[in-house]
Amino acid sequence: MDVTLSRVLETLEKLLHKKVVSSKIALPQLTARLNSKYTLTSISIGDVSFILVFPEKNVNLKSIRFDYRTISKLSDNSCAMYIHELTTRKREILLEDAIPFISENRHIYLPFLGLVFWSKTESERKHIVEFSFLTQKLLLMAIYGRWTSKSMSEIAKTLSVSKMTAKRCFDEIESLVPELIVKEKRERIFVFEGSKRELYNLVKPHLRTPVKREFSIEARVTGYTLSGESALATYTMLGAPRVPVYAITPSQASKISANYKIREFDDSLAKARFQVMGYALENANHNSIDPISAILSLRDDDYDDPRIEDAIEMIERRCIYDWN
Repeated sequence: MDVTLSRVLETLEKLLHKKVVSSKIALPQLTARLNSKYTLTSISIGDVSFILVFPEKNVNLKSIRFDYRTISKLSDNSCAMYIHELTTRKREILLEDAIPFISENRHIYLPFLGLVFWSKTESERKHIVEFSFLTQKLLLMAIYGRWTSKSMSEIAKTLSVSKMTAKRCFDEIESLVPELIVKEKRERIFVFEGSKRELYNLVKPHLRTPVKREFSIEARVTGYTLSGESALATYTMLGAPRVPVYAITPSQASKISANYKIREFDDSLAKARFQVMGYALENANHNSIDPISAILSLRDDDYDDPRIEDAIEMIERRCIYDWN
């Protein structure tokens, strides 16, 4: 047990680059069966702590799922199960049930730390710094739709995705903005009682550009949704850019590439510039993408123009900050 714990602590310190402190604990409220079946260790990393639950022997998955819920409820703290033998199927079930775990083969799933690590591929996501496209779409829908409370099942239905996909979105939100997620019995709920302005300011530091790729063509086109500086012009008094900017889907990008010669970088001869978007969001202004995505779709060099900065302030003031 001590050797195993040492390996766990060493792995966590390497991944998080923080000092990890541990101490064995006992919970008097646990039944004799659980006390004989598991050893509990308190793990502290900075101001975050959780209980790592070590089984005395290999425990079947059914027992792990049941015992995890019992121990979490009685301990009133975040818990993670130590898994001796983690198969792919077992991992999928644990992820679907949102059960944090650390396995013998150094697979780690600790959503309350924003940490996912699969040692087999040596791929690592230590601290998430920005939302994925889908999670960002979810949060923008929450801002525009004035969401106050939605369950994971409701959000999966709203986004037309599986519960497993919705769970990943919740994991990201819980990692970056944990105050938006509350636990009610066995289910996590998205909850926010503040204004749209407050929610926007809360998630703003972790929003990403919605643009996956950009290219231009030497032909004038119409019929596409405006993006970038062109979208900003529809929301403000900013003049439209010389080269219009359009938001398109990956399938639209394929069709354009088949009919026109595209330029990935040099757009000095461009007549139209396209931004392939990571998500599509319904917008009352059907000619442009939504105002928040319009701001996020700007190029870095666009910010060198003081008129752009003024336009962004105007959009935030009129379209976001005045929403209460």
